[in-house]
Parts: sequence; structure tokens; C-alpha cells
Amino acid sequence: MVRWAGLSASSVYGCTRRLDASGFVVAEVPAKNLGRGPAGRRYQITADGSKQLQTLAIDAISDSEASPARVRIGLAAAHHLERTRLRQALSTRVAKLRDRLRVVKRTQRAQEIDHAPLGAQMLFTDTLAALRDEAKRMRNLERQVS
Repeated sequence: MVRWAGLSASSVYGCTRRLDASGFVVAEVPAKNLGRGPAGRRYQITADGSKQLQTLAIDAISDSEASPARVRIGLAAAHHLERTRLRQALSTRVAKLRDRLRVVKRTQRAQEIDHAPLGAQMLFTDTLAALRDEAKRMRNLERQVS
């Protein structure tokens, strides 16, 4: 888990116990796991958990300020979302990214960045490229949902 998610096993197990205590998942211990060391549990999402997951996923996907990790987690939960809600969240994200792109371009022009130190020029170039790239990826995902 550490290698692909950056989380330790204790973090994951602690989180699943809290989700279980909150009623968002239900833990089940298969009979074959009883009596042989720590009981391996399987978790099933509840109706309340599914609603909460949908809300969090939509918020993460549509929030243009969300970290890439949070967006990826939201996308990983896409199969729990109605296609129209997912498409709308992606569309919202693309619109917000385009707005941010316009603001950065406007700032770049206003600050006459061509005469700025090389580091500032590179920062603007990188920021513009990252915003364009993310907007393009999100548009492609939006098309995939359509």
C-alpha cells in the first residue's frame, strides 16, 4: 500500500475502522478467517457511505484548487456517480481551469514578464503549461463520460 498509495497499512486499517464506526461501511469477517490469526475483514459500503462518497467525489472533481491526489481519488470513485453528475463536475472543473488560465495570462501580460528574471518567466511558462494540460485531460475525460 505504501508504494502505490503512500499510505501505511495501519493508516488504512484505522480509516476503515472509523468508516465502520461512522456507518459508512460495514465490516464482515468471513467464517473461513475465524480462529486463524487476525481476522481478515471485508468491507461493504452502506447507502450513507455511498451518498457521502458521491458528494466528496463530485466536490473533488469540480474543485479546480483540489490537489491532484484528491482529484484522482474523486475519479477513482466515478463508478459510484451518475454519468450526468460526473460530466457536470468535469465540465465545471474545465471551466474553472480555463478561468485560472486567463487570469495567469492576464497577470503575465500586466507584469511584462518578458522583462522579468528568468525564474519568473519559467514559473509562468510552467503554470500555463500545467493548466493547459490539466484542462485538456479533463476535457478528454468529459468526452469519455459522454
